[in-house]
Amino acid sequence: AVGGGGGGFDAPSVTLPSAGVHTTWNMGANLNTDRLKNVSSSVSARYTEDYVDYHKRSDRTTFQGMTEDLRDMTDLQTDGTSRNLSLGAEFSRLNGTRSSFSFRPSIKYSRVSSNSGSEATSSIGEALQNSSSSLNGAFCQTLSTSGNLTASINGKNNSRRRLVGGLGYGFSKGDGDGFDKRNVLFGDGTEEVQSVTYDTDNDYYSLNPSLMYVEPLTESWLLQLTAASNISSNKSIKDARNEDNTVNELFSSRTANSHVSNSLRAM
Repeated sequence: AVGGGGGGFDAPSVTLPSAGVHTTWNMGANLNTDRLKNVSSSVSARYTEDYVDYHKRSDRTTFQGMTEDLRDMTDLQTDGTSRNLSLGAEFSRLNGTRSSFSFRPSIKYSRVSSNSGSEATSSIGEALQNSSSSLNGAFCQTLSTSGNLTASINGKNNSRRRLVGGLGYGFSKGDGDGFDKRNVLFGDGTEEVQSVTYDTDNDYYSLNPSLMYVEPLTESWLLQLTAASNISSNKSIKDARNEDNTVNELFSSRTANSHVSNSLRAM
């Protein structure tokens, strides 16, 4: 999401409403095979699509006795589409005499767009007090991948002696844009117009390597040493611009966060 500018603008949120009329498609496929020697393999794919049409209108009349009635009307309409494609796989060798491994990669692409408009009026009798209208839209797409790789080797003469290595990873890149335009007309004929456009760019990655060694000391005691690291980084650029294409400094931002931690345990 990207910050807005002026008049309490909200960042464009590309979240489809749960209410309304939804049209949803789902497709999926799975493949499992043991054709690779001593390796069990499975691959899956899934595609989902959701289109929503939401419309809400309300009219309210406040009876004021000796004066004319107060009438308020609001009308909101939203439509949007969400598309997601995900691929996953698993490869494992678990029946080896001295070694085994497991690899579980996945990748996902998502694309969401939404448009909405609203109108509101307030009047006393036939006299218009004020009216407002807004039109906004937002779009974002994200490509991400993650996975986990684990491999182990047992001792040649002692199966209780083991060396296990692992690597978890995650990468994600997303971008989006949006606009927000609002118009307010007051009863005295004055008009206020606000318009902001948005752009956003996000990058994220994480790496989690680990190494474990198990040494049998006696029949009942084992020594286990584990070393692990956690590395992550997240960068986000938010750009908001006014109608004349000048940068809205208040709601534009750039953030960058990184984290590194290491641990060593014996037990």
